[in-house]
Amino acid sequence: MENMFDDISKDLSRIGIDINMPIVHAIFVQDHSGSMDIKTDSGQKRAELATSNFNEQLAKIKRESDEVITTVTVIEFDDRILCNEHFIHQIRDNNIETRPITFSADEVKPMTNWWTGGATALRDAIGAAYQIGSNLLSEHDTDDQSVLVIILTDGEENASQEWSDKDIRDKIKDLEDSGNWTFTFMGGQLQASEMIANMGFSAGNTYSMSQTTTSYSAATKMSAGGLDKYFQMRKTGVKGTKDFFASDEEDEWQQKEKENI
Repeated sequence: MENMFDDISKDLSRIGIDINMPIVHAIFVQDHSGSMDIKTDSGQKRAELATSNFNEQLAKIKRESDEVITTVTVIEFDDRILCNEHFIHQIRDNNIETRPITFSADEVKPMTNWWTGGATALRDAIGAAYQIGSNLLSEHDTDDQSVLVIILTDGEENASQEWSDKDIRDKIKDLEDSGNWTFTFMGGQLQASEMIANMGFSAGNTYSMSQTTTSYSAATKMSAGGLDKYFQMRKTGVKGTKDFFASDEEDEWQQKEKENI
């Protein structure tokens, strides 16, 4: 997987990035394992709730990108690591033959179908986000750029082959300590607590949720608030945070989730 994403930023000239503006490289890491097909208490599949979550975050990013250049890349994973898979299908549907790997926020369409597949190679997907983000940062001669990695999963790691917990933990620490990387994690109650311990996610960047409609809605609300704070922060020149989900008054649902861990 070392060279898998070497050409990830080859189409950035098409986006027309202005290096006089802050740049955010938003990288979504999305779980498409088979368990995302399970229905929740409302009868909706987890995949449907995750689709709404993504579309709300995408809409928020578009609204906040008036004074910030934002690129969007989506890593979709089960036991495979795929880049912008659903975007590729949309591009083909529109009879566009080229495959841009990284998009400007305005180019990204809402997701309509969250496919589901096999096992959960979460560590390898996070490793891919690191490789992609590093390549994007290297493309521009400006210090005012950052990487925001947005991870959503409903299950436990069980399929990665390239990256260990220690690899991810060390990488996240180094990148967040550098000041221009932020890793956010939305996952089940057990997954959230384990990921803080095993993979080194900052507690303030982690949101635990049960697999219910109400909990997904609360997570969507909290991620929207986090994105609002993040983009306001970027407009002042700050490039990273370890308190993405933190607020003066903690979300009531999140408090209940923590009590149940």
